[in-house]
Amino acid sequence: MKTEALILAETFCSSHEIEFTYIYTLRDHGFIDLIEEQETVFIKPEELPKLEQIMRFNRDLHINLEGIDVIMNLLNKIQGLQEEKRTLKNRVNINPLPTSNPHPASPKGRSL
Repeated sequence: MKTEALILAETFCSSHEIEFTYIYTLRDHGFIDLIEEQETVFIKPEELPKLEQIMRFNRDLHINLEGIDVIMNLLNKIQGLQEEKRTLKNRVNINPLPTSNPHPASPKGRSL
């Protein structure tokens, strides 16, 4: 991966006023992936929204890392269910079920 597309972890930490060890802690808990090249640590740009969300949970809401783990798992499950719902909805829209009249008219002249 090109290092131009990566974010220097040290820059991220200083701009968000967090300790560099916090990034390693999040990596050790499996929240984010880091890239280490030549003793320099980088963050993938696609990790930023998740990283900032985790930081908000921890810093602003005072949720510990174990609680954040539960929240992130639940959010992933919700996202999976939403994708499944969208897929099923699209499938139904592409192949709609035939509609039938639940109360067919009785033939004229015949009584039941």
